[in-house]
Amino acid sequence: ALLAVAATVAAGLAFAGARVGDSRSDAGEPPVAATAPATPATAVPTRHPDVAAVAEAFLTAWAGEDWPALQALISDQSLDAAAVHQEADRVLHISQADFRPEEPVVQGDTATVGFSATWTLEGLGDYAYDGELVLRLPAVEPPTTDPPTSASPLPSTPAPPSTPAPPSVRASAAVEQAPSIPAPPIDSDWRVDWWYPTVHPALTPEARFERVREAQPRAPILAADGTPLAVTDDSVVIALQPERMTDPQLILDALGAHTDANLDEVAATLARTDLDPAGVYPLTALPRDRYDAVRDAVYPVPGLVFREEITRRLALPEVTGRLVGSVGDITAEQLTEWGPPYRQGDRVGRSGLEQDFERQLAGVPVEEARIVDDAGLVESLIYVEGRDPQPVQTTVDPAAQQAAHAALEGVPQPAAVVGIDVASGEIRAAAFAPADGLDRALAVAYPPGSTFKIVTAAAALADGLAPEAPVDCPPTVTIGGRTLGNAGGYGPGAITFSEAFARSCNTAFARIAADRDDGELDAMAELFGFNAEYDPGLAAFGGSFPAPADLTERAAAAIGQARVESSTMHMASVAAAVASGTWRAPLLVRTGEPVEQRALPPEILEPLREMMRRVVAEGTGAAAALPGEPVAGKTGSAEFGTGPGPLPTHAWFAGYRGGMAVAVLVEGGGGGGGVAAPIAARFLAAMPAPEPAG
Repeated sequence: ALLAVAATVAAGLAFAGARVGDSRSDAGEPPVAATAPATPATAVPTRHPDVAAVAEAFLTAWAGEDWPALQALISDQSLDAAAVHQEADRVLHISQADFRPEEPVVQGDTATVGFSATWTLEGLGDYAYDGELVLRLPAVEPPTTDPPTSASPLPSTPAPPSTPAPPSVRASAAVEQAPSIPAPPIDSDWRVDWWYPTVHPALTPEARFERVREAQPRAPILAADGTPLAVTDDSVVIALQPERMTDPQLILDALGAHTDANLDEVAATLARTDLDPAGVYPLTALPRDRYDAVRDAVYPVPGLVFREEITRRLALPEVTGRLVGSVGDITAEQLTEWGPPYRQGDRVGRSGLEQDFERQLAGVPVEEARIVDDAGLVESLIYVEGRDPQPVQTTVDPAAQQAAHAALEGVPQPAAVVGIDVASGEIRAAAFAPADGLDRALAVAYPPGSTFKIVTAAAALADGLAPEAPVDCPPTVTIGGRTLGNAGGYGPGAITFSEAFARSCNTAFARIAADRDDGELDAMAELFGFNAEYDPGLAAFGGSFPAPADLTERAAAAIGQARVESSTMHMASVAAAVASGTWRAPLLVRTGEPVEQRALPPEILEPLREMMRRVVAEGTGAAAALPGEPVAGKTGSAEFGTGPGPLPTHAWFAGYRGGMAVAVLVEGGGGGGGVAAPIAARFLAAMPAPEPAG
């Protein structure tokens, strides 16, 4: 803690002192003066340099935490004044103290010096009050013989306070018998007649400083239907303390019979030879009610120790954990970024929604600095009103989230699945793997490849190209000096626009885009939300469609290459837009704010939906087909990387069935039809078949 003092000396000059190493730029600036306490009618302020100097020295020592110097300046050395001042600093977390003494009021061998004080309490702000120092000259010992009759007796020193100081503030007997009191920092006989009100007017021997902080339990994270995805539990951590253990088997038997602990992990911990004998090593945790039920069986086991803890429990840990995130001890970086009211040791969100909505979920604790005694509150110094934690309402459907998670099981490559409600644009599921911290569902940008042909087809339909209009699909096409080709050398020649879409003919779509006017493709991309800025509730990437620099780039952009980028989430929103007729910004957390919407040209909707159904019925997306309600979609194989020869490709599928839209991305997966489409089918098959959309 950095403390500073500012004092007005007898000559009226400003004085500022700071502890060595004070880095505050304003450490030497005097604080605002306060009004001096009223003086008795018989006393007048006197310019008394000795008294003022001692008062300055005392306040300087107090502000600078020079406790030996402060102790040396009090009159009764049996009182451990320094300990009381130190305790105030420690308990209240005083990071800075500023003092301004007033002019001394001297009456014989007694003087008073009023002062205004400002304490800066970490995380709470400034607390100002007016105090008073009482100073006295030492009493003169009476002579051993009768004094001359003409001698006037010196004013006697008033008796010390009648209430004895508790042992905690008395100097030790060793100090009394063998004085080791430091020399006063100033040559004067005046001393501070210290008593508890010297520290604060409301402080007494029976009272004490206290700082309290009352936080409410963390609010839950809710699913779309209001059921909890994450809740706060009062739990008991069961841990090992090696020096108390007599038989490892007793611990294994007790935990195996009465808890859900992973016994293999427990056995491995018990077998370790590098543990600190006095250390504490958590083995498992139980909700409070479960612990209470088995307490008599586990508490007596030698080697087990117990700690109450507030824990965060996930309703579906394996399914929603990466989305919801985790809670843990606050990091140094978070503490620096967030500041008050957070403190070291606080449990906070460390990832996912838990971190992004930390302040909403945690609320603000009630904090108070106060003086109390055994009877209760004596005086409140600072009171900070708290704010109740508020739940985070997500749009996640637990069943859909489970389906997305299950759809990715067994996929060897990094992958993601996002499901979006067609009618609202709300994200019902967002799953990704592996759990390496990279959110491939919402936050990673990829070239969308041929799934972007949904946008290109919409632009062509809007420009009057009919689904059955003939187009040319050669194996390769050269536009602006760049040659583009089809997968596997496909090139039947003249086919319909609808078939070119179903077979994902790159050369036909490159030529279609090249034949459109400048800006047509750009405008349609923006209707599908590309280049829109939106916040679904977690850190995310949407879709980006930079204006093509030339005809060559426009042709490549038309098939989802060049500089076009999209997240898995955004391509799901593209599919949802076709199903509903309106693009809606994807939403993961409901905040009450309106969601951006962009209506598509109504005349293109049914032809585009039919073309997407044909992709699954007889084209590259056949692996996504399901019985009953038809699936509509588009596959994609998006090249990435550089170098000679064929480039690797990400596998894509974007489509919908009934009221659920889906996008699947498999990094380096190859062909979308063979890799991504089956994953989409597994997800959609697990969804209830609603009424057809549109």
